[in-house]
Amino acid sequence: MGAHRELKFALEQHWRGSLDAAGLEAAGAELRARHWAVQREAGLDFVTVGDFAFYDHVASHIQLLGCEPARFGFSGEEPALSRYFAMARGVQADVEHIHGPTCNHGSTSEGSEGEPALEMTKWFDTNYHYLVPEFSSATRFKLSSQRLFDEVNEALQAGHPVKVVLLGPLSFLWLGKENAQEKAAGFERFSLLEQLLPVYEEILARLKEQGVQWVQIDEPILGLDLPDHWRYAFEPAYSRLARSAPPVLLATYFSPLQENLRLACQLPVAGLHVDAVRAPRRTDRRGRLAAQPQGAVGRHRRWPQHLAHRPGCGTGPAAPGGRQTPGRALACALLLAAACALQPAGRSDAGP
Repeated sequence: MGAHRELKFALEQHWRGSLDAAGLEAAGAELRARHWAVQREAGLDFVTVGDFAFYDHVASHIQLLGCEPARFGFSGEEPALSRYFAMARGVQADVEHIHGPTCNHGSTSEGSEGEPALEMTKWFDTNYHYLVPEFSSATRFKLSSQRLFDEVNEALQAGHPVKVVLLGPLSFLWLGKENAQEKAAGFERFSLLEQLLPVYEEILARLKEQGVQWVQIDEPILGLDLPDHWRYAFEPAYSRLARSAPPVLLATYFSPLQENLRLACQLPVAGLHVDAVRAPRRTDRRGRLAAQPQGAVGRHRRWPQHLAHRPGCGTGPAAPGGRQTPGRALACALLLAAACALQPAGRSDAGP
């Protein structure tokens, strides 16, 4: 968003028509470069790529995974940003406007009746809202966006070692919803997992080719009481992804792992991040859990948490040669953390 809400103002200018798509992209690139520099100056071993979004990170995954809802009538010829904002803001009815690739939505039919935006709902128990993916038996997935890979190249060209963050495949499906009629007929979005995993494999393989050193995969649903078939899908899914991926840091947050603790610890990943704010009993007096990173700054903590004084030790999730070392991290992704929690000292007037 930027320390002075630069992204918010750039978006408003773009929607008013006073800033074109190229100008908006330039504003995003400047913010990413600035924030990566801040991360490196703060002593982080890696900068994070994939946590920037013009509107919503789940909508970014919808485009990445090629599952934009058919009801928007996208032809694929529209600019990606136009389709992105159509999902986020909806398409207004306009009987006199002929829609085309330069307008702010994706319909190409004359006399459109409009389409409502994707539903928004709370991201777990936070005040952050996300756009809900829509699934049906006709949903198909394919790698459809280069944005993530382009941003990786931006960071690499700036000389930064890169860690990429992705929303995990099981959480992505869980956070969506089925077509109402098909759900009534017995369709369940879980059935799409087998066709979704190959796209994740392709993404991870490309990131590895680019030289990405770590991929953080967020699976916050591991903190929920999951149906058995969802829980049992984690091990085969991650065994499959591990074959093509760089080292994977599996991240959970906003709740303790509870009965899924053993499952998470047994998954074939190189590191495990847990939310020590929500699950203090899962760590010992020094904040350790199986020598894994502990999240110590949470979305619900408004004022700055000084990491040097928080439990935990070490600098990373793993060391060369298989030796694991604990690390320190935010309890959740930066885009979900209050801006004031990132200030160097004292209180801040910045809002969440």
